Amino acid sequence: MMLQKLLAPLSVRASTGDCSVEVKRVLCDSRKVEEGDVFVAVHNHYYNGHQYIQNALDAGASAIIHSEALPAGVEITVPCVRIHNTLDALGTLCAVNCGEPSRSMRLVGVTGTNGKTTTCHMIESILTAANLSTGNIGTTGARYAGTTVETGLTTPEAPELQLLLSQMVESGVTAAAIEVSSHGIALGRVQACHFAAGVFTGMGRDHLDFHGSQDEYRETKVNWLLDDVQNSANLCGAVVPFDDEAGQEVYGEFRGRILSFGFDDDADIYPSELELTASATRGRVVTPYGTLSLFLNVAGRHNVRNALAAIGVAHLLDLEPIAVVEGLQRFSGVTGRFDPVSNERGIQVYVDYAHTPDALSAAVQSLREVTEKKILVVFGCGGDRDPAKRPEMAAIVAEHADIMVITSDNPRSEDPKAIVDAIAAGVPETFDSSSVVVEVDRAKAIARAVELAEEGDAILIAGKGHETKQIIGDKVLPFDDRLVVQEVLSK
Repeated sequence: MMLQKLLAPLSVRASTGDCSVEVKRVLCDSRKVEEGDVFVAVHNHYYNGHQYIQNALDAGASAIIHSEALPAGVEITVPCVRIHNTLDALGTLCAVNCGEPSRSMRLVGVTGTNGKTTTCHMIESILTAANLSTGNIGTTGARYAGTTVETGLTTPEAPELQLLLSQMVESGVTAAAIEVSSHGIALGRVQACHFAAGVFTGMGRDHLDFHGSQDEYRETKVNWLLDDVQNSANLCGAVVPFDDEAGQEVYGEFRGRILSFGFDDDADIYPSELELTASATRGRVVTPYGTLSLFLNVAGRHNVRNALAAIGVAHLLDLEPIAVVEGLQRFSGVTGRFDPVSNERGIQVYVDYAHTPDALSAAVQSLREVTEKKILVVFGCGGDRDPAKRPEMAAIVAEHADIMVITSDNPRSEDPKAIVDAIAAGVPETFDSSSVVVEVDRAKAIARAVELAEEGDAILIAGKGHETKQIIGDKVLPFDDRLVVQEVLSK
C-alpha cells in the first residue's frame, strides 16, 4: 500500500520525504520490523516507541510515523510523518493497511471483568450451529478455519489483531467473537474495529494497577460501549447485565438495540427454570424469541449467566432460535474455566481461572449449589498486580467455603511469602483457623487439598486456569494446575 493512502484517514501535522513510497506492514514493535515496514512510534503505559526509532530504521523501516519530537541523533533517511497521537491512530493505520477486515464480517466484542472467554466460546458455538464460518480471539489464543494461533494477550496489539481479522476474512470467516480487555481499549488495540454487537458481562474489581482507580476502570469499559460500539458502521446492538450498575448505565444511554440479561425476571433474558448439577445445567430461558430450552454440558450458575449473554447476541444478529439451543447444547466448556477433573475418589474437582474477587465468589457459590458436603478452595494472588484485593479474596473464600488453602499464583517479582501473608491477613477471626492451610508451594498446596478432601467434597483450584506456566522472579516454569491435580489424584 502507498504510504499516502495509509495516511488518508489521519490529520498530518508535518511530513518529510516521498509519501508515495510503497509500504508493507504497520508495526509498533521495532524488534519485529523488516525492510519495507512502517514503524509507528507509540507512547503508552509500558514504553515510549520514540526511543526505538533508530532501531526500526536500522532494521529496514521504509517510513516512520511519530507524534513526539524525534530523539537527538536520529538520522531520518525515509519518509517521516508526524501526527497528533500515534496511540490513537495505530489501530486505524493497521485496519486500513489490512483492508478494514472487520467491515466484512459480523464481529462481536465481549468486555467485562469476568466471563469474557466462556461467553465468546458460547457465542462461537451458536454461530457455528447457525452454519456460519467462525473465528475466536481471546485469552486462550485465536482460532479460525482449522488454524490456531498463540497470541499471548487477551486482546492482541492492533497490528496482530487486524492481521488475524484479515486472515479470517481471507479464510472465509463471516462471524467472529473476540475478547475486549480494558487494556485493549485503553491502549487502542480495538480502535477501528467495526463491531456488529458489543457485550458487557459485568463490572468487578481488577487491573487497578493499570487503571489507577475503579472509576477509571469502569469508565474505560462503559465508554467503549457508548462510543466505539455505538458508533460502529456494522452495529446490530448491545447486550448488558441487568443486575450491574454500569450495565444499567449503558442500557439507559445506548442509542440502538440493546438487551439486558440476568436472573431477575425484569431482564429481557432470564431463566424461568433451572436444574443445576455438578456436571450440567438444564432449564428454560425467557428470551425475545420466546421461551427456549436450555441444556449446558457445563456446571455453574455463572455459566448460565454467560449463556444468557450469548443468547442476547444471537437475537441481535437475527440467528434462528434452533441455532441458539443447539449451539449451547454443543458447547463443551473451555479449558481452565470451571474445568472438571475426573477421578475415582468421588471428589468434585474443578480448575478455574478465577483471579478476581467477583469471579472467585461466583465460582465458589456455583459449587455450593451442587455440593452437599465440604468445599475446599486453593487460591493465591498474582504478584505485581493490585495488592489491595488480596485480603478481599480470603474474605470471600471464608464466606462461602469450608477449607481454604492459600498459596502462590504467579508471584512475578514479588516475594511469594509476602503475597501469601497479605492474603491470610484477610481471613476473618470468625473463620476456623484450623481450616486455613498456608502453603507457598502451589503443587504442595494442591496435594494438601486433595489429602483433606473426602468423598462427596468439592475442590476449586482457582487463579491460573488454562495457564501452563508459573512466573517466579525472572523464571518461567512449567506448571499446569490440571496436570498437577491429576498426578496427585492418581496417587
